[in-house]
Amino acid sequence: MWWIAPGILNYIQRIFRGTVSVQDRVFVRAIAVVLGALVLFTVTIAIFANRISAPDPAYTDPIAQAKLVERVRPVGMSRIER
Repeated sequence: MWWIAPGILNYIQRIFRGTVSVQDRVFVRAIAVVLGALVLFTVTIAIFANRISAPDPAYTDPIAQAKLVERVRPVGMSRIER
């Protein structure tokens, strides 16, 4: 694993071999639990926000969608089609 700093890689290997002190092992485990909880919380909030958000009217109304397509059409295309 060349992309990880050698000191970090050595520390990780020492954790798995059991040559790290108990306090360090407890600290690493606590940080891992906190980071995992934060990731889970972030994913949960994102899913919840996606479910409660109302759909954009421009995507559901065909007239609004046609106006949107006309507005974002390249300038050259709108002049050629007329």
